[in-house]
Amino acid sequence: MIAYLRGNILRIEQTNCIVCVEDIGYRVYCSEATLFKKNIGDTAEFFIFHVVREQAQDLYGFLTQKELELFEHLTSVSGIGPKTALNILNCASPEDIARAIIRGDASLLKQIQGIGSKTAERIVIELKSKAQGFSVWISSTDGERDMQGTSDSELMDALMGLGYSNMEARQAVHSLPKDIEQDIESRLKAALKGLGRK
Repeated sequence: MIAYLRGNILRIEQTNCIVCVEDIGYRVYCSEATLFKKNIGDTAEFFIFHVVREQAQDLYGFLTQKELELFEHLTSVSGIGPKTALNILNCASPEDIARAIIRGDASLLKQIQGIGSKTAERIVIELKSKAQGFSVWISSTDGERDMQGTSDSELMDALMGLGYSNMEARQAVHSLPKDIEQDIESRLKAALKGLGRK
């Protein structure tokens, strides 16, 4: 089983990229956020979730162990396959998903296309007992947000309310300078500037 790949990106498509490792090209399925960060020619490292089926083998790549861990937990839920799990990661950050599961709050998952109310509730119920391990890697993020005038999720909601996609909003938030004022107006103004809107 393939667990890790490091190579040069030869091609980027809508849902995957081709990674060349010692003259062999591997198709790796990734989240939109991951693909957005990569360019053709980049050297990339992926933690791999290897799916073996009768007629195909699929590789799902993640930039961090925590994202892979969350993906593995999601696919352990009845009715959640790799493609659905990847769609969940397209719509929210690993930290926000883990935080919602720990709180027992299915509202975030219900907003994701293809995830109905019953499926969202099942994800929360089945993973809540397992999600305590996530608290270690989301605690530092929570600490940073407690010091901010507005959370990243609130800022993303504001940007999406202005018509930007989830991925555009997430990338704008993640690209904000660390030394920016933390009130909502300053952060929103900087995010819009980064998106090219006056």
